[in-house]
Amino acid sequence: MIAFENHSYASVLGPGAPASEFTKLAGECGVASRFTAAHFPHSLPTYIASTSGQVSITGDCLPGPSCQSAAQNIFSQLGSAGWR
Repeated sequence: MIAFENHSYASVLGPGAPASEFTKLAGECGVASRFTAAHFPHSLPTYIASTSGQVSITGDCLPGPSCQSAAQNIFSQLGSAGWR
């Protein structure tokens, strides 16, 4: 998954966008063009939702105990499978 934050679809993959490796990957792998933010305007809830499938934080916060989620996510699943 590649997410472009603060860039419009048109500027990255639209007809006037410069040819790039992303254009090639989008053609080969697909594009989630109807994806919306989990909790606009904050970025963190959207990142957590896209890796865990759950909206467990509704604002941006600094890393630390007050900014953690117990939701299972792709990273914890890979870690428990022995991936690093």
